[in-house]
Amino acid sequence: MRSRTIPGRFMVQWFFLPILIGCGGGEEYVSRVLLVTLDTVRADAIGCYGFNTTKANTPNLDGFAKQGTIFRRATCEIPSTLPSHTAIMTGLLPRSSGVRCAADSVPQEIATVAELCKEAGFSTAAFVSAAVLDPVFGLNQGFDVYNTVEGPAGDTGAERSADETTNLALDWLKKQKPNKPIFLWVHYYDAHSPYRPPSEEDTLFSGPYNGPIDGSATQITQLIARKGQGLNSRDLERLRSLYLAEINFVDRHFGRLLEAFDAVQTGLTDLVVVVSDHGENLGEGGRFFHGADLYETSMHIPLLVRWPDGVHESTEVRELVMAMDVAPTILEACGLAIPEGCEGRSLAACLPPVREQTQEQNRVGLLETEHAYLSDADKIFGAVTLDAKLIDRRHYRRDPVLVGRALGTPLNKPCYLRAMFRGDPTARIVAHIRFHTAETAASSDPEIMSNQPTILVGSSRFGTEAIHALYDTPAVPKGWTLQGTTELYRRAKSYGDSLGWPTDHIVIESVAVDLPGVPGRQKAETWVDEVALIGQDVILIDNFDDARPSDAYEDAGVGIQHAAASRIEAGQGVNGTPGLHIAAKFTADENAWAGTEFYSFTDPVFPVEQQNILYAENGSLSETARQLAEPIDRWLRTPPAHLSVPATLDKEIAEKLGTLGYLGD
Repeated sequence: MRSRTIPGRFMVQWFFLPILIGCGGGEEYVSRVLLVTLDTVRADAIGCYGFNTTKANTPNLDGFAKQGTIFRRATCEIPSTLPSHTAIMTGLLPRSSGVRCAADSVPQEIATVAELCKEAGFSTAAFVSAAVLDPVFGLNQGFDVYNTVEGPAGDTGAERSADETTNLALDWLKKQKPNKPIFLWVHYYDAHSPYRPPSEEDTLFSGPYNGPIDGSATQITQLIARKGQGLNSRDLERLRSLYLAEINFVDRHFGRLLEAFDAVQTGLTDLVVVVSDHGENLGEGGRFFHGADLYETSMHIPLLVRWPDGVHESTEVRELVMAMDVAPTILEACGLAIPEGCEGRSLAACLPPVREQTQEQNRVGLLETEHAYLSDADKIFGAVTLDAKLIDRRHYRRDPVLVGRALGTPLNKPCYLRAMFRGDPTARIVAHIRFHTAETAASSDPEIMSNQPTILVGSSRFGTEAIHALYDTPAVPKGWTLQGTTELYRRAKSYGDSLGWPTDHIVIESVAVDLPGVPGRQKAETWVDEVALIGQDVILIDNFDDARPSDAYEDAGVGIQHAAASRIEAGQGVNGTPGLHIAAKFTADENAWAGTEFYSFTDPVFPVEQQNILYAENGSLSETARQLAEPIDRWLRTPPAHLSVPATLDKEIAEKLGTLGYLGD
C-alpha cells in the first residue's frame, strides 16, 4: 500500500470497530458491506419502481427493496460505466476525479471506498464482469482481490455473465474469517449491450419474430448511426425484451448472492447497497445506447439500501440523490471519516431524524456526457433538480467549421491522422472521407462526387486508441497537444457497411482543422504543425517549414455563418519552426442558448422530458433555466482538481472494449 495522507482519516483496527451510523435507528455497527452495481439498468426496468413502461421480472430486487429504503429519484452524474463507477467509489463528480470517459484512469492520489476500508482493517474484494473495469483503469485501488474477466480478446473475454461472477463472489465469501469485517463489491454487466440473454430468460416477447433485431453490439452501433430508422414497433418491442431478459437473469443471481451473504452467521452488522451506474436508451427519440446524452432514460437509476438490523424497512425517499452519494454513505456507516473534498452526501441524511435537521431543499445535481474528452467543449452539461432539468449546450462546440486542403488518398489499410495543436481547445484534426463506387473513384467532377456519401472522423485524446501505441510518439513541447484520430480504415468501413454504402473505394478526400469555437464567443484561433498520416509508413502531410503562402489551408465554407482564414507564421510552429495559424470569426448575434433544452417534470419520481420550455410563449428565456445555468457556469469556471489522464491500453484490452461498443467502434 502506498504512503498517503488522507485529511480527516483515523485508523481503525478491525477488532475495535467503533462504527456509528447516522441513519436514525440508534447506534449501529457496520462491519460487513455488500455493494452491488447493476450496469446499464434503468430505474423503470426494476419492478419495485412501479412504472408501467419498461419493466423486467425482478422478484429478488423487489423483495430486497422492501427490506430497506428505495430511493425513487436517483441520478447518475455521467452515463458511462467507468466514470460513473468512479463517482460511486470516490464520492466525486467526474470533472473532479478526472475520470470522464471510458479510457481514463483513476488517479493514484484519490482515496476510494475500498482503500479506506482496507486501511481500517476490512478484507476487500471486487468481482467485476467486464473489460471496461479492467485493473488498467485504476478502480482496483484498495482491493485485496480484484477479479475481472480473463481469456482471449473477443466476446468471451470482454464480459462474463451474472452466474459466473456470483459463483466467484460466493467462493470468496466462504473463505472469509467469521468475525473479519469485509467490503465486497459485485458488478453485474449483463444488461449492457450486446443483449443476449439465456434462452430460459427470453420469455418477455410474445409470439414469433422474424425481424432483424438480434441485440448484438454491431447492431446497436447501426441503430445509433441510423437513429432507429427502419424499425417498426415490433422491432423495438423485441429489442426491449432482450434487454429486460438480461435483467431477469441478473435478478436471479442477485438473489443467490444475497441469500448466501445473509446466511453467513457472523454476529456482525451489515449494510447492503444496490445501485446502477447509468440507464440505457432503447429507441426513445431515436436514441440507443448511452454516453452521448443526458435524458432520463440514461440518467434515472435504481438505488436501494438495506440498513443494519432492519431500520427503515419498507421506506422510500423522494428527494434527489446521486450515485456519488454511495461512497459517503458507506464510509459513514463504517465509522470512517469522509475525505475532505467529497462531493457526495450520505444517504442517511435523507432519513429521520437526521432529515429534519439537515434537509436541503432543491438540491442541484451537475451532469455531463461522456464523449472522447478533449475539452469541456466536447461535452454537454446539465443541471437537474427534483422538478426540472437543463440540458446545457452553451459550452458545446458548434457545427464543424472546416479549414483544410485536398488529399485524395486511397483508404485501404489501417492508418490515422495526427497533428500538433495549441490555442483554442475546440480545434481538432479531421479526416473527410468519401465512399466512392468503382465508376466514380477516378472522377473529379464535383457534381458526381457530391452524390457519394461522406463522413467526418475527428480526433480523440491521443493514447486512447490502440493504433496510437503501434508507432513512436513524438515529443510534445509545452503548450502543445498531440491529437490523433481513431483507426480510419476500420472506422470508415464498419460505418459504411452498417449503412449499406460502397466500401471498396474509400478515399481520404481532405484533411481539415475543425475550429467551431463555442456559442457566445465571436472568435476562435489555433496553431497547427506536423500534420501526418500514420500507417505502415509515416506520410508527412504538412510541417510548413518550407511552405509557401499558397500552402495555407482553405475555408470549406461549411458550418454556421463565419469567416475563416489561415496563414503560415514564422516561429509559431513546434520548436520555433513555422506553423499554420487558423482563425475564425463568427457573427455577433450567434445565440449561445441554441440547442439548449429545459424541462419541467410533472411527476418528480418518474421524470420524463416531454416538452422543451426553454422559451416562454412570448419568446423570452425561462428565468428558471437561467438560474439552473448559474451552478454550471460556476462549476466550469473552477479548474478541476485532477486532469483527465488516459489509461495505457494494450492491444488485448482495446480489442475487448471494441467488442462492447467502446472507443468509437
